[in-house]
Amino acid sequence: MTALLSETMQVGAMGIRFALEAGQSDGRATAFECHVPAGARMPAPHSHDAFDETNYGLAGVTTFTIDGREHELHPGEAVFVPRGAVHGFENRGAADASFLAVVTPGLLVP
Repeated sequence: MTALLSETMQVGAMGIRFALEAGQSDGRATAFECHVPAGARMPAPHSHDAFDETNYGLAGVTTFTIDGREHELHPGEAVFVPRGAVHGFENRGAADASFLAVVTPGLLVP
């Protein structure tokens, strides 16, 4: 099944577009692009108890903090956030950044 990107939703300064919704994968995965403007950050660290999250860098550099450890996500690299891990992210650079997030199982809905 081919999925079309949804319209961009704003979450603070960040933009999110769903590429694969849970219903399209029978609940197996959800995928979305996250656009993180220069200087933007996830407002509060958080965790997810019901799913894992794999993030793949598309542009710029996004710095993830996962359970207190920093991981820079560059284009072509991936960072894994296991269930229950407290995490957040920010763009400390002067250029916009973006990444593709894949959530398994697919519990997020737009």
